[in-house]
Amino acid sequence: MNKLNIISTAAIALIMITASGCKESYTPIVFEDTTYEDSLTNPAKIYDYQTDSYIDGIAKHYFNYKTIKAVKGNKEGVEFINKWLTLEITGEKLDTTGNALTVSEEYSKLEKEGVNDMQSAFKTAAKKWFDEAVEMCKEIPFESGNSYEENIEIGYNNGRLLSLVVNGYIYYAGGAHGLPLTQTATFDMTTREALISSDMVKPEIKPLVLKRLKEWIGEETWESMDLENMTSHDLPAEPPYFTDKGIVFRYSAYEAGPYALGTPEVEINYNDAEPYLTDRVKKLLIDKFPEKDK
Repeated sequence: MNKLNIISTAAIALIMITASGCKESYTPIVFEDTTYEDSLTNPAKIYDYQTDSYIDGIAKHYFNYKTIKAVKGNKEGVEFINKWLTLEITGEKLDTTGNALTVSEEYSKLEKEGVNDMQSAFKTAAKKWFDEAVEMCKEIPFESGNSYEENIEIGYNNGRLLSLVVNGYIYYAGGAHGLPLTQTATFDMTTREALISSDMVKPEIKPLVLKRLKEWIGEETWESMDLENMTSHDLPAEPPYFTDKGIVFRYSAYEAGPYALGTPEVEINYNDAEPYLTDRVKKLLIDKFPEKDK
């Protein structure tokens, strides 16, 4: 084959690829679990049930963190998510404002403080929690120590869209009960930025969410808790997240009702949610709405 034929063949191949509308593919990032546990003891006033008084004793505080770490996939995507997770661990989370640029900027600030990976982030977060707990011991009597638990899991991961769910629980000694933590984060991995609610759903979805919330709570409980005023509330403060089955709206403690209600979740399957999803998110959910990728 002469040089002219080689050039012609290459040109024809290029034209065929272009004509076929070849799309960029995104491989889901591969994650692995990573955990960190630590505890600290310090002198404190401990309640003694036998004498019904507070005596000198030892308070024990716990810090438990379970999260994920990106280990394989698109280089820029892996770097972006690991930086975001590190910021989340240290409490410098960007919530729904973090794109690739701001994440890098905030991460650079942490690096200057000696935090350059998840392990150093864990140690920094644990020290911050223990320092706070020890200070509390100086001010109020303790029946036990403080505890902090947080767990980050994957809700959805198809390469283009990544949803993370944060569950946690904080207990301060002496309190009637702890406080559940809930946070969500969904990312457009094609642009490496966090999505806010308006990026994902249309305002018209609100009545459907409240209707499903009422069903989740139950008619009897809804009436007994006098939750009719929920119809005037907005959607949850946290953005929705995605699962393989649909889109989920999660309410934080006290957001939908009294503490006893917990953290209600409303999941709407993709068929019912489709009219209310934005075109942007449908394109990211290529496996659910393949026609939007044309």
